[in-house]
Amino acid sequence: MAFYFYKKSADQGYIDAQYKLGCFYERGIGTGIDKDKAFGLYKVAAQEGNIDAKKSLANFYEQEDIEISLDNVKYWYKKTANRDNKVAFYELGKIYELGIGIRQDDYVAFYFYEKSAEKEFVDAQFQLGNCYEKGIGTSIDKKRAFNLYKIAAQKGNIDAQRSLANFYEQGDGMEKNLDNAIYWYKKAANNGCQESKESLNTLLNQKKVIATFY
Repeated sequence: MAFYFYKKSADQGYIDAQYKLGCFYERGIGTGIDKDKAFGLYKVAAQEGNIDAKKSLANFYEQEDIEISLDNVKYWYKKTANRDNKVAFYELGKIYELGIGIRQDDYVAFYFYEKSAEKEFVDAQFQLGNCYEKGIGTSIDKKRAFNLYKIAAQKGNIDAQRSLANFYEQGDGMEKNLDNAIYWYKKAANNGCQESKESLNTLLNQKKVIATFY
């Protein structure tokens, strides 16, 4: 019955239900195991910002439960024929960054992330910021990373909110601002990021300790 009602809700486009239905298909709860359907549901929910779906999708890629075939790559290349298809550019960026089913290439990944980010796709803006922060396919540029994280964070990207908070906390390439760090950790935590909840609590405790000396 749980599977039945999740499916009814997922069919109506409810994102959390799509994620839960993906879990059921992955584990065979109330239905037979179907990794392809699980992967597809995780992908849809992840693109809509469901953080649990993003984690599950990442696990699929890491465990190679879903092979990214050359046909898959060709599919996304065809999608780029529509110059407004920011999702296609982003998907190609992920394929080349992860290098599953195709030769891994950070430079090509960066190129496609940049193409998608130029079209204001929020997940690509975060990934491009990550490339600049870590030097993936380009030279390290903390200022650009910070600016991209800020743009994506303001649009609600949870990973960007956490990364932006970390920049403010560490003062990495900029002046520390613990109040701003707390603000963005809180944003990410309220959106379901457990790591940000832990970072927020640690930072708040540090501020309490500092306050006792003044």
